[in-house]
Amino acid sequence: MKQVFLLFSLLFISNNFAQGLENYQIDKNISLRMPQNLEVSDTLQLKTIQGFLGDNVVIITKTIQKDTIVTIESEEDLLKFYEGAQKGFYESLKGKILKKDIINIEGLKILNLNTEVSINDEQKLYENYILFLDNYTYTFSFIHSINEDKNFKIQKEKIISSIKFQKGLNINNQFNHYENSKRATKWGELIGSLFFYTVIVGGIIFLLFRNRKKKHIA
Repeated sequence: MKQVFLLFSLLFISNNFAQGLENYQIDKNISLRMPQNLEVSDTLQLKTIQGFLGDNVVIITKTIQKDTIVTIESEEDLLKFYEGAQKGFYESLKGKILKKDIINIEGLKILNLNTEVSINDEQKLYENYILFLDNYTYTFSFIHSINEDKNFKIQKEKIISSIKFQKGLNINNQFNHYENSKRATKWGELIGSLFFYTVIVGGIIFLLFRNRKKKHIA
């Protein structure tokens, strides 16, 4: 009986630590609430922020496009960029796209792309939000099992609803004006492929974390 109580206590404590959210500033443009104890990797080309909600993974990436090679001069170009990102992700994925939609948050257009991925013979859902803003591509990804638990769903919705942008940003900040650059669709495909490999790494982390947790409980 004591062992059962101890196991329950450990699970309860672990779950509470994993579920805690705190304010996080990605950069001057974006802030949101994220799980505690984040792991952050910041290189010259890519910034990655990842954390856990229970057994589930939350990953944010920021692709740095200084001296950009993509021209997005209109809403039409922006949608072509998102179309390319979707295509690049799908071609790398070889899986199933469950949902694709353009949503608006505070006047900015964001691609919502939900996919089903098989990793080590386990089916995972990747809920992705892709944003092009001020020459940066941001991705917000939630990686979880097919059967989404209620607590995770609540915390995920809290994170999404907490996304805040710097005052004054609007859809014009999603455009740029550069000559001799690649088509928006083509660059979107490259971003989609890069994004795929990033989230696959996240999926591997998911499995390693879950297996480590199972061994710890055993």
